[in-house]
Amino acid sequence: MHKNPLPALITLLLLTTTASLTACSETNPTNSATEIKHQQVQNKTETVKPVEVIENATVDEQIQAWKDTGVLKPTNDPNVWKATKPLPRPTANLKYPKPEYPAKGYEHTQEGAEAVAIYLEHLLAYAYVSGDTADLEKYCSSESKFCSGIAQSIKTNETNEEWIADYHVNSVQIIGVGIPDGKESKGEVSFRVEYNSTAHFGFSKTASTVTRFSADQDVARINLSFVDNHWLVVAGSVEE
Repeated sequence: MHKNPLPALITLLLLTTTASLTACSETNPTNSATEIKHQQVQNKTETVKPVEVIENATVDEQIQAWKDTGVLKPTNDPNVWKATKPLPRPTANLKYPKPEYPAKGYEHTQEGAEAVAIYLEHLLAYAYVSGDTADLEKYCSSESKFCSGIAQSIKTNETNEEWIADYHVNSVQIIGVGIPDGKESKGEVSFRVEYNSTAHFGFSKTASTVTRFSADQDVARINLSFVDNHWLVVAGSVEE
């Protein structure tokens, strides 16, 4: 099973194909000379019909239905399927619950900072799946390359109609805390945050594939500062 490559990105667009045909017909005029007249057939646009989407189905259920009906074909890799038709974005993707900024995030305490560090991991999962980066940009400093890089990547994936599906983060916990030196490490406080991500799917429009990625465990380092009466993420990284 493939390891999580987030942000993987990845979807298929409803396509149209245009065929242009030229037909020739031979006519014999009365003077017995043969003339060839070419008749141009007007361009015809053939619209590829979208595949069936099961209302209220989970991503797993929808993908299984596509496999059962031959829309997804197996490849040499057991975790990769080739799409025979354009696939729409799974509706379950758009119903991912949006996490709320924690009330403790407005308290200038270590407990408040911890709550925001944990909140960030859930917010990232929501942004990856939904494509909505508004709160990620709101609760991250504009100077944070960590946040701005992720937000831009998500926007690029949305533009290219590529996405991930059924991705969740759970079991988030603080496993370390430190004070940044103010030089190489910014912020008032820094946390090492361990989180588990679920198995999920990646959709690629370019490759016309669906890939299943395995569940994973990662550790992120999140630095925060208390700005304008709330904790703000000022830096971050994912440990190798």
